[in-house]
Amino acid sequence: MKEELKRFVNTDLNSWLFFISYTVYLFVSIINTSFFVVDYQFTMGTKLLILSILLLICKEIINTPRSTKEKLGVLLGFAFLLVINFTIGDVVTDSVTWIVVFIICARDIDFEKVVKLTIVVSSILLAVIVFSSFAGIIQNHFDSYVARPRHWVGFRYASFGPTLLFNISALVVYIRKEKLGKLELLILGPANVAMFIMTNSRLPFYLTILVLVFAYLSQYRTIPADKLKPLWMLMVASPLIFGSICLWAGYHYDPNVPRWASLNATLSGRLRLEYTSLTTRGIKWWPRAFPMSTDGGVFNPGYNFIDSLYILVLQEYGIIFSILFMVLVIYGLWKMYQREEYYLLFVSSAYALFAIIDQLILGINYNTFWLALGVALFATEHDKDFLTANTRHIPISEIESIIGSAPARPGGTATRSSASQRAQMQRTPLKPYTRQTTASRPVSRSSSDTSNQAAEIARQLRQSRRTQNSPYEKTTNRNTRRYRRR
Repeated sequence: MKEELKRFVNTDLNSWLFFISYTVYLFVSIINTSFFVVDYQFTMGTKLLILSILLLICKEIINTPRSTKEKLGVLLGFAFLLVINFTIGDVVTDSVTWIVVFIICARDIDFEKVVKLTIVVSSILLAVIVFSSFAGIIQNHFDSYVARPRHWVGFRYASFGPTLLFNISALVVYIRKEKLGKLELLILGPANVAMFIMTNSRLPFYLTILVLVFAYLSQYRTIPADKLKPLWMLMVASPLIFGSICLWAGYHYDPNVPRWASLNATLSGRLRLEYTSLTTRGIKWWPRAFPMSTDGGVFNPGYNFIDSLYILVLQEYGIIFSILFMVLVIYGLWKMYQREEYYLLFVSSAYALFAIIDQLILGINYNTFWLALGVALFATEHDKDFLTANTRHIPISEIESIIGSAPARPGGTATRSSASQRAQMQRTPLKPYTRQTTASRPVSRSSSDTSNQAAEIARQLRQSRRTQNSPYEKTTNRNTRRYRRR
């Protein structure tokens, strides 16, 4: 009974607290960007965000860090939040606050479950907001500029809806990977085209097409993944590359030079705003309050909103924290490359490109892939399948029959021979190498060896299921990382 209670607290309760908190955050952050807030004065938003934080605190209390890396990460994250609170003074609604909090708290959560939950919640809210705007329930603002007429489709700015749809599309591509089929394309394609026609938001639409094309071509590519190392390295360094380009362009912009004037016009005046902000407000070492105004529109002299995420983070959070943040992001991308999560690496680099001229992806509701950094940064060397390493769901009957720790349970059809054959099957196209099978190794019956073998088998079974398209059996959280460390 004691062991069952410990297992429930360390797995089920731990996950439920996170997912409830995350759902509350998604709901508040998306609704706050719509005209539902303006029309109906959604005053409970901040209180719900505080509730979300309290739930995450409860999660961390019952699931205290075990490794030195985890303890150091939690300590640094807490210190950073204190700095934000005493310098910027808006810790609850600050976007970077939620990135830090969820990166830490998602370190032991199955990222694929987070992705599925985000797709469902975001899709429902997006559909409700767009439908409500055309039904007249909330305002559907229309920009009547001759050069660029745009519907806002129920959101408080035209690019909010398309960016949310881009995040949903990227998540679908990640979760489906090589199984991405015509059904997904028939749904995502027309939805993005319709959103582009209504809002005329170009960057989210172009990046969605790029991600879909990459996923589709990856199913038929013949070049081995290890031969594309230069491309993967560019993706790992993409935040540093794109950030350097933004900073260089911001300082070197000259409206009297025709090429700069033409580029500024193409970017809707963003270069001029970045140049003005860098030269007038400068860059500090530490975070500071950084108010921005959008009153009167972009042509108003008082308009000083910065769209580039790289410039915004550097000016608002200072040099020291910007460098630390960049190092953590690049290290997380490097871990993705090491784990051969090429889909995730590509989508993350697409977001890095997006950040050049838009800061919306600083919000987790627009960029769920921030949460993948939590597992990437804290995963141990034993957690090779790092995005699902901490919450593996493996049929007990299959594990026991393979490692020989106990007879297979009644109803289990997996045998040592069949499991070994499945483990030797060809990897997916994005993972072209062959691993040594576990069945060929000596079987150990000690608890630590059994846990290590189960961790190795988890990857092989998951891959064999993808290859065979076989249905899952009833599963358990028995081999979570936290429960293994007794």
